[in-house]
Amino acid sequence: MFYYIVVMMHVHTVVRTVVVFKLPDSASASLFGDNPPGHLAYVEWFTPPGANDPDDNNGMYSVS
Repeated sequence: MFYYIVVMMHVHTVVRTVVVFKLPDSASASLFGDNPPGHLAYVEWFTPPGANDPDDNNGMYSVS
């Protein structure tokens, strides 16, 4: 599994990429029109770091 920290509008967010996939051309064209994306990704979004207090033992923030 890959974990990434994504910066969106000055907020850090942790996501895990579950799968990267490509739709068949016919489905992609009907969903997205003339400019379909090449690949799509299913990701799991976690709570932003800092949403909770850091751990007392190690000073790290937990995400869930």
